[in-house]
Amino acid sequence: MRQEQAKLIHLPELNSLAYLQAEYLHQTFSRHTHEGFCFGVIDDGAQQFYRTGSEHIAPKGDIIIVN
Repeated sequence: MRQEQAKLIHLPELNSLAYLQAEYLHQTFSRHTHEGFCFGVIDDGAQQFYRTGSEHIAPKGDIIIVN
């Protein structure tokens, strides 16, 4: 049975850029902000997110950028 998992890595060679590799099956997050840019690559499944007043879906193969 697949389980949710997440791994956060800081890359010192890229000024300690944080890299999150995760597999979320049912994880939800409340609306929030990030201090810097966030890039997401959807390898499988989809991500639902709120932006500009409505919900959006990023399907497998999409790249998302949030400032």
